[in-house]
Amino acid sequence: MKIRNDLLKEIYFFSIYVYIISFYYLKIKGGDIFFKSGVIFSYICCVSLFFFIKHTKKEFFYLFFLIIVVLITLNTSLIPIILFSYFSKVIKDDKEFIKRYLIINLICYLGVIFLYSNNIYFLPQIDSFRIVGEEIKIRKSLGFSHPNAVFVYLIPIFLSYMYIRIEKWRLYDSLFIFGISNVLYRLTNSRTGFILNSIIIIYIHMWNLFEEYLEKIKLIKFFYLNLFTIMTTLSLSIGIFFHLNSKLNELLSLRPMIWYEYSYNFISNISILKRSKLKYLALDNSYLWILFLDGVLIWILYNYTYYKILKNIFYKKEIKIIVIYLLLYSLFENIWTSIYINPFFVIGMILIINKKESGE
Repeated sequence: MKIRNDLLKEIYFFSIYVYIISFYYLKIKGGDIFFKSGVIFSYICCVSLFFFIKHTKKEFFYLFFLIIVVLITLNTSLIPIILFSYFSKVIKDDKEFIKRYLIINLICYLGVIFLYSNNIYFLPQIDSFRIVGEEIKIRKSLGFSHPNAVFVYLIPIFLSYMYIRIEKWRLYDSLFIFGISNVLYRLTNSRTGFILNSIIIIYIHMWNLFEEYLEKIKLIKFFYLNLFTIMTTLSLSIGIFFHLNSKLNELLSLRPMIWYEYSYNFISNISILKRSKLKYLALDNSYLWILFLDGVLIWILYNYTYYKILKNIFYKKEIKIIVIYLLLYSLFENIWTSIYINPFFVIGMILIINKKESGE
């Protein structure tokens, strides 16, 4: 039995490795057929676990319900979240998952930069520029699809590092995160990633300093559990009330104005079904993307799932840190529904299932 469990675990990890690699390389330039093949193959590997693991009636009900939601809404972004979260029950240790998640992301990330730096051109060369005052600054893409993507693909690496190190966090951990962020900022001129990484470093030190006091405040848990709703409300408010603020638009790369355009076009006829984004307007906000483009039903599903998972695992300090990191980043990038960037659902299910099995 032990051999079988180990084999199932390796099949699961193999499937998620293939999925992550597909997004790092196969989608990066042109080869759409290879990207889709990689993703489908990872799904098949993951689904094969269905026949070798036990399922409760409650789990069957949830799985059936989610499949119906996908069919009704035609929202394919739910598929990897459902599959990799549901079949994560073969993993018995959240730290083992996060370590291997870190390793595959780190290998892929460094691999992209290596290929870029050695002028291997099947990766995109999408360098751009930004005007800062009277100076024109070159923004390196380092082989990724956009200069901002350099920091976006760094999220799972930093997040995993924080998850592993948080209980023993020291000043050199902060200097490590800040140092890498500073170097990448100078290369990409991506302010969002640099600022958010700096904020999370400060947040970690503040939490460690006042942890004993903060754990006693019941309002903290309420704040965390409702943070998805709070961030959605904040996104709408910034778009509606501050879209004409020139300084804020300059600081946030016109995001408030774009958020307003989406709010203006969709809020009056909000739908439960998936819709196409506005042409030529990239929506860099997870909450508004889910609400307006994926539909209100999917927004409710994500909000409810976030609430239920976090409520069950709020005791974990690691979760408190990575949730803040992910939700802050989701305010400025569309990452919440991307499981290769956001492992919250998988980690949450691993912790919940193992907690039930241990009888806690």
